Amino acid sequence: MSSKKQARAKAFHLHIPKCGGTSLNLWLSTLADTERACKARTVDDAFYGEVGRGNLHWHPDSISTPIVAELAERYDILHSHIDISKWLPSEVVLSTLLRSPQARCLSQFRDFKRLKENDIKQSTPREARLVRSTWKASSLADLYSEERDNPYFYTYFVDTQCWHLLKEAMCFRDFMNLPTTGRAELAIQRLEKDFTVYGTLEDLDLFTSRLACTIGMCPPGGLHQYNRTDSQKGQEESDCLDLLDDLNQADWQLYNHVNCSLASESREISRNLEYFESRVLPYTLKQVTHEKEGICLAYSMNEALVCFGLHARDAPGNETTCRWLGSAHECIIFLPAPQDWEYLTLRIHVKGWRSPSLRTEFHANINKKPWEHQFAETPNNVADIIEFKHIPINGPWVKIQIDTSNSLTDEEAGHPSSDNRKKYFNLWKIEICPGEEEHGRQSPMESPRFHAKLQSQQ
Repeated sequence: MSSKKQARAKAFHLHIPKCGGTSLNLWLSTLADTERACKARTVDDAFYGEVGRGNLHWHPDSISTPIVAELAERYDILHSHIDISKWLPSEVVLSTLLRSPQARCLSQFRDFKRLKENDIKQSTPREARLVRSTWKASSLADLYSEERDNPYFYTYFVDTQCWHLLKEAMCFRDFMNLPTTGRAELAIQRLEKDFTVYGTLEDLDLFTSRLACTIGMCPPGGLHQYNRTDSQKGQEESDCLDLLDDLNQADWQLYNHVNCSLASESREISRNLEYFESRVLPYTLKQVTHEKEGICLAYSMNEALVCFGLHARDAPGNETTCRWLGSAHECIIFLPAPQDWEYLTLRIHVKGWRSPSLRTEFHANINKKPWEHQFAETPNNVADIIEFKHIPINGPWVKIQIDTSNSLTDEEAGHPSSDNRKKYFNLWKIEICPGEEEHGRQSPMESPRFHAKLQSQQ
């Protein structure tokens, strides 16, 4: 494990089920180098091996402390349904995301509907019974009638968000014996006392912007939502909304409290980007890592790019790892500018375009100015290399801005698939190389600035 590759700050996301956590975790993982971000079930599997599937809500310190210490040492980005926050170092940024209780419960119901027998083979008998009953139920009201004596119904459909904030402090029976107001008050106290950043799925841009700046990274732009269920309410579901409200009174109090507390926060992404660039970026770029390829500096998609408007990694952890542009109306990438050079050449390696028309229409700004580009000769493993030459170094970073407002889904590009992300091109690697002598200037390695700095260091 490379010790030099550290995220800006360590972070843990408490993933409350059906609150957009899968999408959030995929983005969070891009804020660290691939090897420093845990995978989907890393934390869960570490605990399953020690305490068993049926005992996840009670973890003795003698077991939990060494497990979490090892995880915190190995990873900079952690996320799990298990609340490990009380065993984490104090400097770790804690976050969680809430959701409208109605929407969360309906999403959970639909998610159970699409499970198969193989998906529940490791579930406890009563949990498996709940899922099978969901397959037969025409609505959540029917499920409640059938499973109201099953405690797993209550963990999944009754004040679930409050429960996930409190389950390391009390057993489920004690939680259910609390009055509704008591559950909400304790959950709010826990949220405000321990969590650095929290928000709601309905205001996701605000949450991700606040979390990114807290960690020292760029707001992501729009996040693609993975593991989604159909958001349209059928008549059967609409008829059970009153029941859901009655079963989730504490969750509604928690959710409304969070919305009120965040009401004055700025929701303007442009404002958050300006704040990041002026206040956070200078510190963040100092920790961006690269590989040397000859005289060039290479940035792969397995590294923690400082960027806006890119999707999460595809095939993380190997040489083919790529990231699609297209999650926002533009893509912005910040890279450190070598201060020993006077000019640089920028080379963007493209694995593939979503449509040939996007290649024809491509244009970009470098350091806020339109910049001419050319398509360089390419090796067999990439579709294109976009090259920008003779870029003067006038500051500590290079800012790349690409208009991706005309990005297309696979279906819009004539290639229907289950992947409905907006895509522009698939980014594989970026190289920063010294400026070329064909421009009639000295090589950066021979410049007076380079030799002056070299002498000052000797």
